[in-house]
Amino acid sequence: MTNYSDWPPPVRLLAAAIDDAVAAAEAADEPAFADALGRLARVDREPLAVVLGELAGGLLAQTFPDGLDAADAEELLARCTTRFAWCDVLAEDALVQALAGTLGLTLADDEPLLPAAVPNGILLITELLAGRRVAPMLEVALRELHRRQTVELP
Repeated sequence: MTNYSDWPPPVRLLAAAIDDAVAAAEAADEPAFADALGRLARVDREPLAVVLGELAGGLLAQTFPDGLDAADAEELLARCTTRFAWCDVLAEDALVQALAGTLGLTLADDEPLLPAAVPNGILLITELLAGRRVAPMLEVALRELHRRQTVELP
């Protein structure tokens, strides 16, 4: 795991928990994944959503440079459900919601965020990383979070 020491304590906690969750998902380590999710449950939802969205969005753009079509999405979701079958919180509807949210889509105006959307978003990110380290992409997402938090609105 990367140190993330240049970031303020709340951001370090967020980054370390995401990094640990991805590492645990990669290793199919259910207890470590649950521990990291427990730490993510204690962070503010808005920054978490920004960072996960930036991570997933950047990875989707790298993985599917010509765009993600329905067949690509179906294949990606199938890979996730097969690879992460060990995970108790794996839920196909939450995977779909995480992918749709990354693409800026909502499935229904009145649809609440599923509790499993965050852990399934982590699983989606882990699959998109395809064995690469999360730290470089996470640093990019953290800089975007910082930019959004420091931009003055007119």
